[in-house]
Amino acid sequence: MIITIISPGKTKASYLRQGIEDFAGRLKHAVRLDYKEIKVKGQNSKHPDPQKESQSLLAHIPRPSYLVCLDIQGRMFTSVQFADLLQREENQSTRHICFVIGGPLGLDQTILAQADLRMSLSPMTFTHDMARFLLLEQLYRAYAIKNGTGYHK
Repeated sequence: MIITIISPGKTKASYLRQGIEDFAGRLKHAVRLDYKEIKVKGQNSKHPDPQKESQSLLAHIPRPSYLVCLDIQGRMFTSVQFADLLQREENQSTRHICFVIGGPLGLDQTILAQADLRMSLSPMTFTHDMARFLLLEQLYRAYAIKNGTGYHK
C-alpha cells in the first residue's frame, strides 16, 4: 500500500520538521510513503483562501485513492482503531490512502465533499504543522501495533 500525505506550505518550526523527517524515515520500513508539502499559488499568508488551497491540494491527490481529510469535526479514533482501519483497507486491497491536511482555516467544502473519511486527531486545536507531525506519529504507531513491535506500549 502507498500512503500519501498532502498539506499546504512548508513546515516552519525546525523541531517539527525534524520530528516529521524522523517518523517519515521510520515509516518507510513499513509502508511506501509519499509526503508532499504543496505550494499554493496566489495564496496570501495573512488572508488565506481555503478554496484556492483546496484546489491546489486536489490537483495532487493520486487517483484512485481512499481519501482521508483531516477535519476538526471528523471521526476520532484510538490508536488501535486507527491501526484496524489501515488493516481493513489493506485487506480490501486498497492500494492508495491519501491524507490531506488543510492550512490554518482548514479544508474547503470542495475537498471535504470528496473525502471517503473525515478524521479528527483530537477535539483540541493544533497548528497544521503540528497536525503533520501528529499524523505521521500515529501512522508509525499504527504500523507498530499491526506489526506487534513494542513502540505502542
